[in-house]
Amino acid sequence: FIKQYYLKQLCENNYDVLGRIKENIMDINSRYLLVISKSETSDFLFSTVLSEINKDYNFCVGSQFDKDHYSEEYSLKIMNKIKLHIEEGKILILKNLESYYPSLYDLFDQNFSQIENGKYVHIDIGATTNTLSLVNNEFRCIVSVNYEQIDEEEPLLLNRFEKHIVSLDNLLSDDLKKESILIFNKLK
Repeated sequence: FIKQYYLKQLCENNYDVLGRIKENIMDINSRYLLVISKSETSDFLFSTVLSEINKDYNFCVGSQFDKDHYSEEYSLKIMNKIKLHIEEGKILILKNLESYYPSLYDLFDQNFSQIENGKYVHIDIGATTNTLSLVNNEFRCIVSVNYEQIDEEEPLLLNRFEKHIVSLDNLLSDDLKKESILIFNKLK
């Protein structure tokens, strides 16, 4: 379904995806973001948008090595990095961490416990450890998913986010699009 909508979105370019993403990031009460793209466009987009609004951010990208997916040491390292960003209030961009997302469902749902003057969330670290982490009010989370892999994502994950589809068409003005078509045709 999302792939069909993606193609439709590319044809109907009247939606200001960059504006909506900025609004979401600035609104601490909105759902976290899930951004779908066909290429590394989304990484460039995040860097550009977050620099424009002067937000501190970090990428947390999962390993491509199979051994890491089964390593408890690697799992602890990733989950502790995520926990640190939650506490510091940075914007955290997650990519290729599918095996860790179920441990973060309470975070993604913004299912926080109010304890004294702070918000806390349960995070599963490892097979048996469940920790309570302080959530900074400025913390925002963005999950980046490649268009080609969207059908492999769990509906339980997808339903937790505000979703946006990003393509190079979203980044170029109409004049630049026409210019790029001319260049492409000349190269052919």
